[in-house]
Amino acid sequence: MDPERKLILLAMDGSEQSMEVVRYISKAVNLVNAEIVLLSVIDKTPDVFWDSERDEAVSEHLEHMKSWDKYKEQKMRECIGTACEIFEACGVPKSALTCNILKRQRGIARDIIDESRFGYDAVALARSGLGRMDESMLGSVAAKVFINVTDATVCLLGGKPEAGRIFVCIDDSLGAVRAVNFVCKMLNTAGSVVCLTHIIRLPRTSNGKQLDEDIAGRITLQHEAAMKRVFDKAIDRLVAAGFAPENVSCRVIKTSGSRAVNIFNEAKAAGFGTIVVGRRGLDDVADFNMGRVPYKLGYIAKDVALWLVA
Repeated sequence: MDPERKLILLAMDGSEQSMEVVRYISKAVNLVNAEIVLLSVIDKTPDVFWDSERDEAVSEHLEHMKSWDKYKEQKMRECIGTACEIFEACGVPKSALTCNILKRQRGIARDIIDESRFGYDAVALARSGLGRMDESMLGSVAAKVFINVTDATVCLLGGKPEAGRIFVCIDDSLGAVRAVNFVCKMLNTAGSVVCLTHIIRLPRTSNGKQLDEDIAGRITLQHEAAMKRVFDKAIDRLVAAGFAPENVSCRVIKTSGSRAVNIFNEAKAAGFGTIVVGRRGLDDVADFNMGRVPYKLGYIAKDVALWLVA
């Protein structure tokens, strides 16, 4: 098997936001040797409806409802057809594009999760779709996929984020190594800007006050010294993958507040549309699906593309 082969699952529901996922992936991902599966799980008309076929009160609507499933499938075929055209225009051959329109079996989220277990490098979907109530909210399908897909990297996309500006959160952990390696393998290097960021969460005193500036300064210097080796190795890998050295930078941010909130705010303030974080950090324990920081990011990181690296 080609080690650079990339297998990507795009979950689509026919919404404009799911088309934004297609547009973003077509620009953000290195599509060389990429194979893309476009998946739509269509909710079936409830069986209880057909049980009422003999009820004269609903009989006049039967013909309409019988054609509703076919209508939904046709609309999805048109949507996926447009998605294929976008990828073909980016150089992805037709043979590398697979279109799957399936009737719901165990539930939309569960069916996507089941499909994700077939060796995918990444699963991408919108934060919210046709049934969204608020762009800032994480839809129920997205939340279930985000939490339960553990074998593949998950990309949650909200709004219309700019591809090519990548904010990578790292620490001295295997999760951070996997995050950097994922960026090297999967994301487009041409003209892309990468910011490697380490967040220091400063403790507070016993009475809840912030640390003295001198103590905080010493802690920061210790972290920066410890992270230099991590930063240097990450830069070497990124440059070897094709990122321009002048487009790769490092920064250390100190905070006494939520690391997830600071990551999101810093990325947005600096104009980064892509945030990459390891699914687990220093507490890389197999019994835990996700660390606290990525979990919080999943719920607050609207209007960006959040990559949660497995």
